[in-house]
This record gives sequence, C-alpha cells and structure tokens, in this order.
Amino acid sequence: MGISVLMRSSRESRSCALLLLASLLGSGSPALGQAAEGVREGHPVSGFVATSITLTSLNEQSHLLVGGWGGLRLGRRLSLGGGGYTSIGKVDVGGSSQGNAFELGMGFGGVVLEYIGAIRSRYGIGAGVLVGGGNARVRDPIVGTELGSDNFIVLQPEAVIRVQLLTAVEAALSLGYRLVGGVEDLPGLRPGDLRSYVASLSIRVP
Repeated sequence: MGISVLMRSSRESRSCALLLLASLLGSGSPALGQAAEGVREGHPVSGFVATSITLTSLNEQSHLLVGGWGGLRLGRRLSLGGGGYTSIGKVDVGGSSQGNAFELGMGFGGVVLEYIGAIRSRYGIGAGVLVGGGNARVRDPIVGTELGSDNFIVLQPEAVIRVQLLTAVEAALSLGYRLVGGVEDLPGLRPGDLRSYVASLSIRVP
C-alpha cells in the first residue's frame, strides 16, 4: 500500500513537471522568435554566468539563499540556461519533546528562461522563470540525525530589472514568487511553508 502511494505520487510529480515545462515552452515561443530575429540582425549568441543572493521566507522565517545560473544569451533579449540555489544559515522547525529545535535545509534548481522586453540604453525590464525540482530535509542538530527528506517540483516566476554597470558586467534586481509542490514527508512542515516571495540581487558577466 505504501509503495503504491509513493509510486503514484512520483508519477503525479513527473506529470506536473512536464505540464509546467510544456507551458513554459509554449508561452516562450514568441520570445524565441524575436530572439532569433535579434541574432539575424547582428546580436551574437554568447555565454554568461551569474551569481545571486536571494531574500525569501522558509517556514515563515526570513532567510537567505545563495546560488546562480549560467547559459546562453540569444541576441539582446533572451537568455536560456540552468541554475540552482541553496539555503544558508539555520531555519528552525518544530522541535523534540525536550524543546530542542529541528533544522531545515533546502536546495533547488532547474531550467531558467529570461526575456527582456523593454530595453532603454543601459536598462532593461522583463520577466523570467525557473522550472525544476529540489530537495528539503529536516535534521536534529543535537544528535546529527536526519529526520525526514523529500523531493519537490518548483516553479518560480519573476519580474526582472537589469542595469548595465560596465561593458561586460550587469546587475539585476528580481522580484517573484516560489511555488512548490510534492512536499509530503517532512516533520513539522506543510507544503506552504516552502512557498514564498523572492527578492534577488545578481551580478552577471559577460
């Protein structure tokens, strides 16, 4: 019985991920067409890397994530690649009967698509989305024992403002929301405890 439930949950998670990816690719097709036009007009395809720090909330506590992403810039407007983020520091979750708080750790990553629709001199305004998956785990820091671990799917849309600082250096401010599904086996946590706003500052080169 337990194995069949796990298999059904796994199939549902994969189905959700495929639907999200199909939706992303479908909504991005006009952007892909404009990007191809930009490449034909002389804006080359180039690689890039970016590092990022994100303010968010985990289990209703303000928290920082660090990470980054990299990939290809297709013309001036479209960027396509992959990235990931991990929590730093301590997030308290529930606790034992002795009053010791458990700790939450989380990391996630996936495919990233970003499109800059309005470009004005050194500034650009657009939107991006990350579609992928991650893992969250709860542990007892006193004895070092892992109490639970669960994988999840994640969808994180964002609004983006980019500023060109130097010829090959850009800064970006992103505001969005992280949607998480499939969290069922973490003591002291509900799926909604991993969903939250996100506010990120990143530096990208070239």
